[in-house]
Amino acid sequence: MKMEGRTPLYNDGRSFPHKMPDTAHTGLWYDKFCNRWKVYVDKNSEKNFWELGNRKADWIQTVTKKRCGDKHLIQEAVERMEALVRARSGRLMYARTEGRFVTGLGRSHPVENGLVWHPVLGTPYLPGSSVKGMVRDWAEKWTGGSEIDRIFGSKHTDSSKHIGSVVFFDALPRAAVKLEIDVMTPHFAPYYRDPKKHPPVERYAPIPIPFLTVSEGQSFVFAVAPRKKEDQCDVDKVMNWLKEALEWIGAGAKTSVGYGRFVVDGGV
Repeated sequence: MKMEGRTPLYNDGRSFPHKMPDTAHTGLWYDKFCNRWKVYVDKNSEKNFWELGNRKADWIQTVTKKRCGDKHLIQEAVERMEALVRARSGRLMYARTEGRFVTGLGRSHPVENGLVWHPVLGTPYLPGSSVKGMVRDWAEKWTGGSEIDRIFGSKHTDSSKHIGSVVFFDALPRAAVKLEIDVMTPHFAPYYRDPKKHPPVERYAPIPIPFLTVSEGQSFVFAVAPRKKEDQCDVDKVMNWLKEALEWIGAGAKTSVGYGRFVVDGGV
């Protein structure tokens, strides 16, 4: 990513840390305080740009040296959610990442690929809407049941639309999360930028793009609850779909190449 003009850091006279403070919100640090920019002079336009270049991996590694998230805050958040789910006669499922997991790659970020961070915990998480979308996708493709719209809500905008019978909660980590760097290497970058001008041929130079991921073996808690008492049977059905979806299609981004698979450890 290139940026024209001044250095893309806050400039109000204050000094900012050169490394992430021990008590910092990891997501806030990673998204807002990138300090690996270098000036680049465009010879054609004679304008100055700031870019990361091959320093993207260096910035990513500032958040991979230790686990992210305060274990006490995470424990409190998980316990509160578990208590709420039980009070609503919902069910919980505990699962750990079978391989690497990533979500939010499309978010704007200096290293080109972002990550979804919990606004309070400062850890990666999976929003309830994403959990719902994953389970619905699985149910539509592999069950074809007529109750899909009733359970998940109608996609239509006519008078028949309604909310679903099941509430999906955010999937939270159960402990501080280990992060690690990964690399994707597009071989046809010009074709992806402008397929009308550039064919997908092998003459282009591969361009490695580093990005941040959640490591293997990280435990998360998933939860669903009935919207009304009479919807309890739908919760049991959704929990089966959730288990199958996590194990077979995965959650988050890049699931088609094996990311986001989970191993279910148990639940109530």
